Amino acid sequence: MRGATTISVELCFKYAWGIHMKKFGRIVIAAAAGLLISVSGAEAACKKAFYTGSDRDPIWWEGRDNSRANWSDKVAGHIGKKWSKWSKARDANDTCTWLPTQGVNWCVARARPCK
Repeated sequence: MRGATTISVELCFKYAWGIHMKKFGRIVIAAAAGLLISVSGAEAACKKAFYTGSDRDPIWWEGRDNSRANWSDKVAGHIGKKWSKWSKARDANDTCTWLPTQGVNWCVARARPCK
């Protein structure tokens, strides 16, 4: 008789574990779907077009910062201030090139604006 009790307890545990794992799987799928929706929602708040800003400065980090500020000004002028934060931009890239004949860095900031 003791053996039958052990088997029925094992079967109950396996059945309960199976139901638990099915629910867990559904939770994981639902969470993944929510994540995909939130990522695509964040992507939808970005423009497809790239904007650029540029500046020349003997000190490269000032040129970089000024090119980003010029990028923000250009974006604000074209599509509005709420889109003009460099920190929220996607695919952001800025480069500075030293121009020895002119003694300055030519810096260009390029990014897609986001809200």
